[in-house]
Amino acid sequence: MKPDKGSNVSWWKSQNAEIAKQKAEERAYGVDDSEGLEYAEALERRRREANPKDSSDASSCASELAKQEKRMASKRAKPQPRGDVTRKRLIALLNEDLAREYQGIISYVVYSQVIKGAEYMSIGAELAVHATEELEHALTIAKQIDYLGGMPNVTPKPVKTSNKAQDMLRFDLDNENETIRNYRLRVRQCEAMGEYATAEQIREILIQEQDHQIALATALGIETPNVAGANAR
Repeated sequence: MKPDKGSNVSWWKSQNAEIAKQKAEERAYGVDDSEGLEYAEALERRRREANPKDSSDASSCASELAKQEKRMASKRAKPQPRGDVTRKRLIALLNEDLAREYQGIISYVVYSQVIKGAEYMSIGAELAVHATEELEHALTIAKQIDYLGGMPNVTPKPVKTSNKAQDMLRFDLDNENETIRNYRLRVRQCEAMGEYATAEQIREILIQEQDHQIALATALGIETPNVAGANAR
């Protein structure tokens, strides 16, 4: 009985689609050209073992698949960062980070002076220290924006107010959680673009932001929030 060439072609088309699907994420960074060829060769061997009579058709399909891999490799430029973050986009994201730092400066300055209650005296003094640290962060981020060729933003994110100490601490904690989420992502984005010095600067900021988060959670009597895997911009 002669092999059904139509079914062979359909089978290889389905496998080709599966390969493309499985390797989509890796190709966002660029992969070793030989990897796709090795996969195709392994696939050919499995097909040949399962259908010895179809070896001729299998070899032809594998050859075509290898050619496709070569064409794709020739079109690929250098690896692109996750999310296709460009320098212009990174500047915009850092300006959002800068706006959050302005927000932190204002909120810590205000809350440290208006928070009332004997139980909040210690955290009130610590909030004043946080304000000076947020100013240092803002200077660092502004410097990185200038280095990348951008203009630092001058508008802060909105600052919430309340007469209740618990509310003020919660507002600050929410802001710190968002800041940490975004800075963790920013480190990966900077490294993907090869901006390792900027990534290191942000790592240093992250250490203090996480200290702020711990202090605020402790003052509220709650566990430090786990922001790993949460959405960030």
